[in-house]
Formats: sequence, structure tokens, C-alpha cells
Amino acid sequence: MVGGNLAGETRVLTTSIVMFTEMGEFERAIALACVLLGLMLMLSAVLTAIQQAGRR
Repeated sequence: MVGGNLAGETRVLTTSIVMFTEMGEFERAIALACVLLGLMLMLSAVLTAIQQAGRR
């Protein structure tokens, strides 16, 4: 989970996406979803590289 302290509140990224969607701020929700997708792809690439390096 990706989260942090936002002005006295702790909110995870997925909760923020849902909150912005419910508020009708679709641009912000999509931007956060893209950030989440980017983090997932980077983590997947790093783990794949580590796994492949272990096979050599």
C-alpha cells in the first residue's frame, strides 16, 4: 500500500482514487491510478531482473 500523512490524515493511494472518483474529480483519480500502475510496473520489472540475475 502506498500512503502517507496528509495534513493529519493517513490515506492510501487506492482510497484516494476512490475518494476523488466519488467527488467527480476524474482527472485526479486517473492521474493517481496511473501513478499506481507505474509503481506496479517498476516493481515488477525490478523483481523480474532480480529473478533473472539469480538464474545466471
